[in-house]
Amino acid sequence: MSAPWKILVVEDENIVAMDLRTSLIASGYEVTDTVGTAGEAIDSAQRRKPDLVLMDINLRGEMDGVAAADVMRTQLALPVVYLTAFSDEPTLRRARVTEPFGYLLKPFDERELNIAIELAIYRHQAQREHENLLREQAARAAVEERALENARLYQAAREAVAVRDEFLSVASHELRTPLTAMLLTVQGLERVVQRSQDERVREKTARVAQQLGRLIKLVDSLLDVSRIKAGRMELSLEEFDLSALATEVAARFMEPARENGSTLVVRAPDRLVGVWDPMRVDQVLTNLISNAVKFGAGKPIEVALQGDDAAVRLVVADRGIGISKDKIASVFERFERAVSVRKYGGLGLGLYIARQLVEAHGGRIEVQSEPGQGSTFIVQLPRWRPDSAAG
Repeated sequence: MSAPWKILVVEDENIVAMDLRTSLIASGYEVTDTVGTAGEAIDSAQRRKPDLVLMDINLRGEMDGVAAADVMRTQLALPVVYLTAFSDEPTLRRARVTEPFGYLLKPFDERELNIAIELAIYRHQAQREHENLLREQAARAAVEERALENARLYQAAREAVAVRDEFLSVASHELRTPLTAMLLTVQGLERVVQRSQDERVREKTARVAQQLGRLIKLVDSLLDVSRIKAGRMELSLEEFDLSALATEVAARFMEPARENGSTLVVRAPDRLVGVWDPMRVDQVLTNLISNAVKFGAGKPIEVALQGDDAAVRLVVADRGIGISKDKIASVFERFERAVSVRKYGGLGLGLYIARQLVEAHGGRIEVQSEPGQGSTFIVQLPRWRPDSAAG
């Protein structure tokens, strides 16, 4: 059985108020309160939250029933039925502004009272349901509009990425050959100027060769990304000693590490033989160690290798600037940088390429890092690929 409707009676004539209360209770309604002023009515409505207010228009005090009804409508969203002995046009005009749910002209009988209450509550419920439906429709329309806008933005972003990738692919292919030719020319010039007595000439030539080498590495990274995106990254597998390769790659960075104030130590077993692509594993090691030298300046750097019959574990650790937690999840994505590009430079491709190469070998790469504490990159590589020769 549903709960009875709760009615607030606002009537300043005590006898009329008591008669109303008795009639309402006899008809099965619950009377939350009986008050005689607008202020009491508003206070009672806020506290007791009735379903309907029966409001006498003429009340004692500064506020009449019309003013109180306006508060009920605008602030409390309560339906109001007016009780009045006056039906003059000015009074009715003021009352209509408050959008009442009914009028009862005094005197009225119990049947008229019940009909007025039921109609008012029914209209109020229907109105609220209609408003809720409109809000739901508006919310759905807003969600659909946001979805369409997100789809448009997503498509625009995909198209922009496709244009960027195509441009980088074409540009890197077009740049690789002339840059290589320029580097060969400058290296030949370096050999000539080594005999020069002018130290400035030798330094400038060395800087040009260094910058050309750097540009070629960037172009090679872009070419690798293009191959990865096109699914054309192929591995040339062969058996080799990973300990020897790691020692060789680390040796290339000994001098840059020393210039940065870092020590670079390799801890590896005498031999750690497996089947991988030596050029691509070299590339992974180079990317990880170069990052450690760059971001771990002044702090020790360690390259560690260990393995069993099934896999090898390669760790490159520094104690440098580290990576913030909000960057950890995206550090292996394309064009993502965990640090200021203005201070450290780079395209944000090294770790992306490293991850792709490791995964192409059937392995995985992860990072552990704390800001100011350094970073540890851990590479797991299967020692013998299922599709490689076992000899």
